[in-house]
Amino acid sequence: TKDAFVKKGSSILQIQARGDKVYVLYTNQSFEILSSEDIEKVIVAKQDLGFGDLTAFAVCEAKNELWLSDKKGFAHIVDLATLNSIDAGKELKTIYGHPGLSMASSHNGGAFIALSDTKGYTTVFEAESREQKSYFAHHQNKVLETQFTQDDKHILTLGFDKLLCVTSVEDHNSKRVLKGPGDTQMTNSCCSVQSGEKLSLFSGGYDCAVKHW
Repeated sequence: TKDAFVKKGSSILQIQARGDKVYVLYTNQSFEILSSEDIEKVIVAKQDLGFGDLTAFAVCEAKNELWLSDKKGFAHIVDLATLNSIDAGKELKTIYGHPGLSMASSHNGGAFIALSDTKGYTTVFEAESREQKSYFAHHQNKVLETQFTQDDKHILTLGFDKLLCVTSVEDHNSKRVLKGPGDTQMTNSCCSVQSGEKLSLFSGGYDCAVKHW
């Protein structure tokens, strides 16, 4: 392995690695796609995507697209090859126009995009049709993190209300709320691991504990 440190001119808002690429959104609204083999190699970059206050992104590999959310509740789409804007043909927004906060794409090439907002709602879009598939509100306020499980059957949402929710993609009324007895500290991050039919969830936060659900 090779350790590398590349100083950038702006703070990093979100970073994600997929395959041989690393995707980076900066607080100055610029975006870069780097090589995972050599992070000094910039594959494509854009100084200003032109959408205003961006908050998160999700990669849709099946359509070679990048979806981004902003503080006005809109979702924007750009071409991964050029980072140029793509006309979605319709207005894409969080269900009630609340500011977007976290975003994720399904593992099957990004067939579904989940966009969560500051009021506890998650809106799910079909990437191919750009249509809203469903929405649900399982949190009382900000959804800090949104992820699909590795089998793409469930969406994990982590809220400022200290709850970790597991929601079925096909039936958003089917959910599990995970919170340990006596949990009072903020949970900061979560992830899932799929082994055959077994799904394991992990979370961690201010209580200094790693929880296996």
